[in-house]
Order: sequence, then C-alpha cells, then structure tokens
Amino acid sequence: MSARLKGKKAPTKEARRILLRQIDKALPVSHQARAADSQIHDARKQLKKARATLRILRKALSRSQYEAENACLRDAARPLSKVRDTAVLQQTFNGLLEKSPGASRARSARRFGQQLAKDHSQARSAVTRKNGLPHVRQLLQGARSQAERWSVAGKGWSVIGAGLKKVYGQARDALDAVRAEPSDASFHEWRKQTKYLRYEVGLLQAMQPRQIEALEKELHRLSDCLGDDHDLAVLRQRLASQHQLFADEGSRRRLDEKITGRRAALQRDALRLGKRVYKEPPKKFHNRLHGYWRDWRRHAH
Repeated sequence: MSARLKGKKAPTKEARRILLRQIDKALPVSHQARAADSQIHDARKQLKKARATLRILRKALSRSQYEAENACLRDAARPLSKVRDTAVLQQTFNGLLEKSPGASRARSARRFGQQLAKDHSQARSAVTRKNGLPHVRQLLQGARSQAERWSVAGKGWSVIGAGLKKVYGQARDALDAVRAEPSDASFHEWRKQTKYLRYEVGLLQAMQPRQIEALEKELHRLSDCLGDDHDLAVLRQRLASQHQLFADEGSRRRLDEKITGRRAALQRDALRLGKRVYKEPPKKFHNRLHGYWRDWRRHAH
C-alpha cells in the first residue's frame, strides 16, 4: 500500500516520516554487489516518491535544507536511472520489432539491438563501482541524516497546500509550454512535474478517497503516456545517431516511422488527459483541496 498522511497525525511530521521510510526502502539496493534490475527499478521509484514528498514539505524548510536534500536524492538516483533507462530502451526496441513483421527486418536491426544490450551491461557494471552503489548509499545516508534534523512540527495545510499548489502550477505551466512548443524537452518536463504531482496527490488520498483516487488514476494514466513517449523519443535519438548499425536503411526508416506514429498517438492522448487534469487554475485547485483538508481534519479529531 502506498504511503498516506493520517488525519490524527501532525501532517508535516507525518510527511517527514514518509520521506524517511521512502529513503529506507531505497537503501537496501546499495548494499548489494549485484542487484537485480527489478530491485534497481524499485529503489529508483522510491527516490522519485521521496523527491515528491520533499516538494510537499518545501515551505517548512529553509532554502539550503531543501536544496541539500534534493541534491542528495537526485544524485543518488542518477546511477540507478542509467541502469533502468538502458533496460527500458531494450524493452521498447524489442517491442517495436515484435510489431514489425518480417525476419529480415529483425536481422537488419540485430547489431543495433546488440549495442543496446551492451549499453545496459555497461550501466550495470558501472553501478557496482566506487562511484556507483557505494556512493548511492553514502548519499542516501546523508539525506536521511539531514531530514531527521529538520524542525517541521506544528505545521499543516500552510505547508502541505503550498507544496501541492506549487507542483500543480509547475505541471500546468509545463503543459502550456508543450502546447506552445511540443518538443522532446517540453514533453519530458511535463512528465517530470506530472509524476511529482501524482505522488503528492497519493499522500492525500485519505482526506477524500473517491475524488482523490480518481485524480490519482488520471495522473497515473497521464504519466504513463508521457513516460512511453519519452522512452520512444530517446530510442529515436539513438536510431538517428547509430543508423550505421542497421544492415539496411529501409528497416531503420520503417522503425523510425513506427516510432513517429506511436508518439503522435501517445501525445494526443496525453494532451486530452492533460486538458482535463489541469483545467483548474492553481488557486482554484488549491482551494478545492483545502476544503477537503478542512473537512478531513475536523472529522479526524
């Protein structure tokens, strides 16, 4: 079960406890000499959640406290992300091949597939070196130690609401940027902010289960669309930069066209979902959830 704030607990202290638990769930992977891809993925996911929880606590912290914690969590996730990203590229590429009939096309792409496998193997090797998992462990222990020293007691919606409103506003601004210039970079930024919002909303599900669960599910669908689009964008960049690995240009071009078509469909779905999810201005979104919060806290005591 995902972490949730509880109505009878001090909200900011609860959020800090959740952050510490998310770090604790990521830490075990750093003690293993050869962690499985699934374990690396789970640890990386916990760090994404931890960074979202940190953002909801932002107003309770000084700028230096926030930036130091965010840097530790971000830097700890980087070597894990490289392993995960190379694995996803392989999966995405293989999925495209399976949908492209003809054994000759698969043979034409064999060298490219082998290079993706090599990249993944190298990323896994790198993560076990001195600047890999041991460094991840050092960063996470530092992040945990810092968070334990914060003074966050006695604060509620003034902190939680401000953090939620800021991330919602950033995600909504990112959607506007996509509409103005639908580039790989703008879609990627929208994806990041949407994931932060999804995890933050999940923390608050108990205050209005039906409405918040519905919002969380829509954010989940949206982040999945944007995530699949991002994976295809990265794969397309690799196809362009390493086209010489294909035995014939026609096979590479057909894969590129398939990526383009799939991305167009994903982006249409994302924009349709985004229009619904981000229809409210940040202040109205904040005020609506504040109403849920007041009712929840009043009935919890």
